[in-house]
Amino acid sequence: ILLCCLATWLASGCGGPLLRADGIASGAGFVKDAVQGTRFTHIVYIAEGPNPQSPVWVYIEGDGVPWIGETIPSVDPTPRTLVALSLMLRGPRPAVFLGRPCYFGMAAQAPCEPVWWTHRRFSEDVVASMVAAYRKLAADRGWAGRPVNLVGFSGGGTLATLMAARLAGACALITVASPLDIDEWAASRGYSP
Repeated sequence: ILLCCLATWLASGCGGPLLRADGIASGAGFVKDAVQGTRFTHIVYIAEGPNPQSPVWVYIEGDGVPWIGETIPSVDPTPRTLVALSLMLRGPRPAVFLGRPCYFGMAAQAPCEPVWWTHRRFSEDVVASMVAAYRKLAADRGWAGRPVNLVGFSGGGTLATLMAARLAGACALITVASPLDIDEWAASRGYSP
């Protein structure tokens, strides 16, 4: 066990964010899958629901750890604190936790590189890939055409807002601590636009 933990720690930190997310999702009975978006593969956790007519709840996590210093991007942006996943644990079903591009163990997969979780985290490519991933998942699970309720924490709320405009079935949008005026948010923190 010690060697396994040591190997895991060397790769991502013992009990790292991906292991925590997998553990939380597995403990709740969620199904883990990988869904292809336009450019990126997205990790998802799925919770089926009893009512085939109810809305699908889509949860999107915050920015996590895009930077480890003022000018040094992190190797893995996966959040250490999983607020959106915790919200999904308590929320209605069916639900899906839709992983952002390059998060949850995907940072080393092509075409991932730090620009996608730093300067381009809300870019057209990221939003289009998330929308495509949700549409594919919805088609595969028989959710196509159902109402969609989007829930996002922090930067995940920004992405949920951008996605809502592109999903015909979007009927509710809930953001928690989300920077919705990106220009003001970047200027207030001294970030590049």
